[in-house]
Amino acid sequence: MTTIRQLGPADAQAYRDLRLDGLKSDARAFASSYGAESRLTLDDHRRTLENNVVLGALGNDRLLSAVAYFVPRHASMAHRGHVWGMIVASDARGQGIGKKVLSALVEHARSAGLRQLHLGVGAYNVAAIHLYKSLGFCTYGTEPRALHIDNQDIDEHLMVLFLDKEDQQ
Repeated sequence: MTTIRQLGPADAQAYRDLRLDGLKSDARAFASSYGAESRLTLDDHRRTLENNVVLGALGNDRLLSAVAYFVPRHASMAHRGHVWGMIVASDARGQGIGKKVLSALVEHARSAGLRQLHLGVGAYNVAAIHLYKSLGFCTYGTEPRALHIDNQDIDEHLMVLFLDKEDQQ
């Protein structure tokens, strides 16, 4: 059974472990690297969990998936959230866990009164793009060479989900 809940400072070790697992399997999917993340302390991860909305899917006594969003501080942009850090443990992929945790994040943002969610996803990442589209996100542009990781340029599709429109899922 999978439980979805907001992660807090007490989840810092499990969150760190999941992030490092994700970076090992596909560093291109994150705006970070294994080396940089492995140098972060548990206090760094605790602060991340305190300063962002981070939802996690827990099952089999461990963290299987996580996704986060933050809201900009400027009042003119506080109607939107920015999704980041979508990750599913390598051995838990293909089971719908990512969709469950992302759906919970969308509902959290909607209940918090946000009007839209934005994200960037590597143009190569077909599985992630399919997941986002399945929840109603649509592409509104592509940022060329948004990331440069391991001597490789990665274009990012920019996607949005309008939370206040009836025609959205």
